Amino acid sequence: MASSDPLKLCLTASQELMERLLTEAQDYAVAHGMMIAPPDSSEHHGIKRRFATAPSTLVPTAFPRKAYESGLISQQAWLKLLDRVSRDREFLTNALASTCAVDSFTAQLMHVYDIAYAANSNVYQEGTVFLILRNDYMLHQDEDTSFSECTLRHVESNTIAVSLGCLSTKVHALQTHLLANVLDVQCDVIKQHLPANLVSEKLADGFKVAHDQYLEANPWTDENKRNVKIAMIIHQSEFNAFDQRHLEYILNDRHGIAMIRVSLGDVYDYGKLLDNGRLVVRLPAFNQKETEISVAYFRAGYGPQDYTDPKAWEARKLLELSAAIKCPNIASHLAGTKKVQQVLSQPNVLERFLDTEEEIVSLTSTFAKLYSLDAKEYSDKQHIHSLVQEASEYPQRYVLKPQREGGGSNLYGVQAAAALANMDDAARAAFILQERIHPPIQRALVVGDKNVGVVQDSSTELGLFGISVFKPMSDSVENLVNPNAGFLLRTKSIHSDEGGFARGLGVVDVLWLQDQ
Repeated sequence: MASSDPLKLCLTASQELMERLLTEAQDYAVAHGMMIAPPDSSEHHGIKRRFATAPSTLVPTAFPRKAYESGLISQQAWLKLLDRVSRDREFLTNALASTCAVDSFTAQLMHVYDIAYAANSNVYQEGTVFLILRNDYMLHQDEDTSFSECTLRHVESNTIAVSLGCLSTKVHALQTHLLANVLDVQCDVIKQHLPANLVSEKLADGFKVAHDQYLEANPWTDENKRNVKIAMIIHQSEFNAFDQRHLEYILNDRHGIAMIRVSLGDVYDYGKLLDNGRLVVRLPAFNQKETEISVAYFRAGYGPQDYTDPKAWEARKLLELSAAIKCPNIASHLAGTKKVQQVLSQPNVLERFLDTEEEIVSLTSTFAKLYSLDAKEYSDKQHIHSLVQEASEYPQRYVLKPQREGGGSNLYGVQAAAALANMDDAARAAFILQERIHPPIQRALVVGDKNVGVVQDSSTELGLFGISVFKPMSDSVENLVNPNAGFLLRTKSIHSDEGGFARGLGVVDVLWLQDQ
């Protein structure tokens, strides 16, 4: 096999070998729980519920080793930066002031933050901050440069509802199996090109540290009578339930810690704050047994669609006011907004949070150009008008981003130009502009619920996981900072601007590192 191109072996294989490869892939995926609950069945239970294998590639996709390693180098600085940003109330408030004035969702998040900070400012300044971070990058290829010369461009930092870590681990294991046992690739070749990926285990270890920090900060006289669990905050109907379930199971298997699934509605209906700040829930599905929550892990609550009922906002406030460690807390949620990312990219801002020039350069070397659309931030009003005019005339150069998570909200091309044309100065302040990244076009062999063994022209997006459970100025607790906790590679058709997995536009892929 040509080690630089795993796809080539599939494209030159016999029909019989390809049929075996597809059968092995599907059987392995089902046997190892590499599954999704498609949207048309997510509200059903039992025999009515339909399952499908998670969409993925069959073999890894080439990725420049130098670009991958440049992302790894920056992860430690990213974790430090976002931990410190989340503890800096003045910075967060000033950075998001203009956005809160025009974006009601961000304003409501800030309102919850204001209430919780007023109730216990010490929690945000000196308490435990539990952050699961995924930095998303795309490859950028300048004209007349080779694939190995592609560089990373930072797309966004995800600080809430960071997903697909466990499915990424499963797809990595699947492709390792197929390469070794079906395509007969030698193990030393696989190890040379396929980086290890144990996101599931790293996530479970992070939750163990956070759970232990909670128990130490909130002791009981008789621990044997205590029923303490981690709560995953979920949507009522969940397409990606198995990615979540794998974390639940490995946490229990690896550390003996139980994780329960509750919605924001459940927290409102069945949750209660005790006088000491502890949060307990009495869920009907658990026979009303009182359960104390050590960590509240958000896999929902990241967008306006999760707060259509006012009860959801009350539940978010209840969680934030509780002694439970939040992943993330409201400050870390705000630290991951697009506007904060844009402010951090401005000259001399990183120096407020980072200690060394090396740390700063590790981040700025991957920054895509970001622009504020808040007219109040420009002393020369002609500058903002020229920027908007250029983005309207050359929309292919930019992406228009609102303060939203979860994918599907960005505007591209003529849609972005049309949106800008219909906004006044106040409305534009809710968005930022990012320069368009131009990735190389690569072929990928995709397997999904409906498409089996389809070769498509694609581009990839790399997500790098980092985990931090950090309580400053404390010698009595164990902190955990794991900057390189694994990766997620998503591949999408070049005909799609968005690559969201949950929206059916992207598939989970694996890196095949190349030096040339």
